[in-house]
This record gives sequence, structure tokens and C-alpha cells, in this order.
Amino acid sequence: MSRIIFIIFSLIICFNAKAQNTTVQHYGHLSLGENSPNIVLKDINAQETSLSYLKGRYILIQFWASWCKPCRMENHIIKNTYSQFKNQKFKNGDEFLVLSVSLDENPANWKRAVHEDNIYEFVNVIDSQGVDSDIAKRYNVSSIPANFLLDGSGKIIAKNFRANELDEILKTFIN
Repeated sequence: MSRIIFIIFSLIICFNAKAQNTTVQHYGHLSLGENSPNIVLKDINAQETSLSYLKGRYILIQFWASWCKPCRMENHIIKNTYSQFKNQKFKNGDEFLVLSVSLDENPANWKRAVHEDNIYEFVNVIDSQGVDSDIAKRYNVSSIPANFLLDGSGKIIAKNFRANELDEILKTFIN
């Protein structure tokens, strides 16, 4: 009897974890080689920041939120990768930047997460409309974390990858 209860309990936990999984991604029709849609949002100092101002660099666009545990784990991985590649020269782009797009609806939660994860070296912006924002829709983000890598001309060169794959992707584009 206890074995049956254990199996049922295990199945419930697995089903619940799958139902709450925020790492499955569907990016729709946004294709590799396409120009990335522009992003214009306020940064952590309430200054307007635009993706178009960052062109000329390799840019990781990272969609995340403070309440998303897989996102928070990826912040630490991306931070390490950023440190390794920030001063590299790339084909069709100089240096490497992270545009960290929070989909938090509460700016205080976002700011606290930036502080806790110590990701001040990223370009941190917030879209407080959350996961249903126009920007998330333009990038076809249906779940987070969601990552896009752009080359210096603003073209999407990688998408639908996890943070632990980023360093291998970047290595293929070093000049």
C-alpha cells in the first residue's frame, strides 16, 4: 500500500512540475537571419534604452522575471559567460553585451532580483506589462527564460537555447 501511495505521490509531483515548467519555448515565426525587432524600455535608472542604440555589438537578449526560478539560475550562468566574452572581438561585431529584459509587473521585485543576482553589468530593462507585453509578442516569447543572440548588424543568429549553451555558441563567432 505504501508503495502505491509513493508512486501516486511521485506522479503528482512530476505532473505538477511539468505543468509549471517555464523553460519550454515556442518562438513562432521569428527566424534566424532576420533583423531583430527593436526594444525600447526603461532601464534600472528610469532612462529610456533602445536595442537599436546597442548595435555594432553581439547582444544576448534575455527575457526573464524575478519570480522565474530557471531564469534566476540562468542569470548566474550568463553572468559568468559575460565575464568571459565581454571584451572579445566577433565576426560582424565588437564586444558582447547582455540586454536583460525583465517581464516583471512589479518594478520593485525586478530591482531586488537585479541586486540579489548582482547583474548590474547587464543592460537591465523592464517591460512591466509582463509576459503578455507587445515586445514579448514580437519576439514570440511564450515562456521564460527565452534567449536570442544578435550579431553586430542586429540579425538573430541564435535562439531557443539555454544559458549553459551560450559560451559554445559565442566561440563559433569569435574573430
